[in-house]
Amino acid sequence: MKKIFVGIFYVSLLIPLSTLSQSKQETIDWLNQKFIEHQFDPGFMPMTYKVSIKLNHANNPMIMIYIPNIKSYYMVNPKDIARVYTERPPSGNLNINITSHERLILTGTINLNNLEPVDYTIIDKFNILLDGPDEEIIRMKKGIEHLVTTLGGNLASDDLFK
Repeated sequence: MKKIFVGIFYVSLLIPLSTLSQSKQETIDWLNQKFIEHQFDPGFMPMTYKVSIKLNHANNPMIMIYIPNIKSYYMVNPKDIARVYTERPPSGNLNINITSHERLILTGTINLNNLEPVDYTIIDKFNILLDGPDEEIIRMKKGIEHLVTTLGGNLASDDLFK
């Protein structure tokens, strides 16, 4: 009887953990919705970001963040992401920045028919320009962090930089 109670106790601890966590696809869908809601508009063309997961030649997942209306993309292996953080330019909205351990982020032009890169340049950091309340941008940052860790990335703690 004691074994049954111990078993039920452990199962009751694990069930809430499995129901609170969002899946990879739920996180992507949520981020894509938030990118629409908080798109940045510099005055001539709104910048709406989208998130997708692509597989590279070695069948490893790559996070692709692209801007369809200007056919631009950023693509990085989650394991190469060092840090996701927010930053406010001198006169502007809170942005989300993503940095790699080394220059391991691809950027360039994308073919929107198949989401394949047309060309690329290698960089070490990019920022996502957004328009919205700071609390929402911070939630989006946490969503990106969740996606990165879900795909096997290991991010530096924000506590190290405060």
